[in-house]
Amino acid sequence: MIYAIGFPNFQGITSIETDLPVLNKGDVVVINVRNRFLFKTGSTPTSYSLKAILPTPSQKEAIRQFLWNGGTIITPLVEPYKLVTTTVLKEEMSCSIRDSFVHVIDETAGLIDLGIMPYDWIVPELDILPSDAYSRLQKVMCYWKNNPSQQLTVLSRDSIEMICYDVGGGGHLVFTPLLNKLTDLSTLPNLLRLIEKYVFKKETV
Repeated sequence: MIYAIGFPNFQGITSIETDLPVLNKGDVVVINVRNRFLFKTGSTPTSYSLKAILPTPSQKEAIRQFLWNGGTIITPLVEPYKLVTTTVLKEEMSCSIRDSFVHVIDETAGLIDLGIMPYDWIVPELDILPSDAYSRLQKVMCYWKNNPSQQLTVLSRDSIEMICYDVGGGGHLVFTPLLNKLTDLSTLPNLLRLIEKYVFKKETV
């Protein structure tokens, strides 16, 4: 099964907003680090409230266990120390959300600008991986630009497609720029084929 956090439903993929189901080793979880804020519409079509920060605390724990137990997690590859931001009304801020890993950037006239680190759901012992992956992406892109005739393992014609780390008991943490500018999962089938070809055969960048 393929589950998505922070993405809408897509054919063959289940979007999860609350607790994750029991995950099996062969499942895949896709986490959208570019959309960490879950909003819900209120009593009118134009009203909304901030319900949660994704992944939620219970989702984070399930994700960590899943990864260590051999699961596969896919996430966009963005600047690791650039805050993901949104603006909410002050009354929308619950204590539980304010007490999570949210940075209050600005607070004026009843509005609050919020920011959160994109990869704070990754366990501390692996928190170097997003910056390592981002650095590797820059290096490979530079190499590809200067050596266009060279063939690298997981490259398309003009950009790297993914960087994968083997974690725990056979788990895979996959960073990909293919999902960076999308609001849906339309490229995921192609990405999953790449993962089947390279990741599960232990061929990584």
